[in-house]
Amino acid sequence: MRRLLIVEDDQNILDSLVFAVSDIPNVEISQGSSLKSARSMMMESQFEGLLLDLGLPDGNGLELIEKDGVAETLPTLILTAAIDREMVVRAIVAGARGYLTKDMPNDAIASAVEDLLVGNCVMSSSATRLLMSYVKKESQDALERISDFGLSQKELEVLKLIREGSTYLEIAESLHIALSTVQYHIKNIYSKLGVTSKISALQRVYG
Repeated sequence: MRRLLIVEDDQNILDSLVFAVSDIPNVEISQGSSLKSARSMMMESQFEGLLLDLGLPDGNGLELIEKDGVAETLPTLILTAAIDREMVVRAIVAGARGYLTKDMPNDAIASAVEDLLVGNCVMSSSATRLLMSYVKKESQDALERISDFGLSQKELEVLKLIREGSTYLEIAESLHIALSTVQYHIKNIYSKLGVTSKISALQRVYG
């Protein structure tokens, strides 16, 4: 049985989400309505997927993946009322597997959650366009900045995969290296960039 945690403070929307995913086979659904309740439930139980609203009563849902690092080990799907370029980029950089809007039909939400639970990335077309536009705009400036930091080719590859939302384990598998080697590269990247977190490293290099 796969366990899915849905965090949404609007009861009507929460009920709709639960209904939308209720027919997915072998899925047990848990519900939260705040950052506090989400953190408590994730401490008490292990989940295979997280459907996370951004506008929660006690803070922005991104805190769970940016500050707590939840998306490193828990496949996370952001769900919000409207697409915002900054939020799209922040969510993906922080490790979210996808970003969907609440006006999507139930079958599309169910399909996205099914993809999430098997480890796939999920992105609405509008969010994808915004993200690609952002990447295209920033890429040239980033290339110019990268040359100033003295990062090795392997360190650049690791940083690129982090930017794409890969976990440390996924980076190790993609580059065919040990997890400890990934951690070694991350340590070197932090040292060369003078930072202490993935978010800070990405902001320093990519702006």
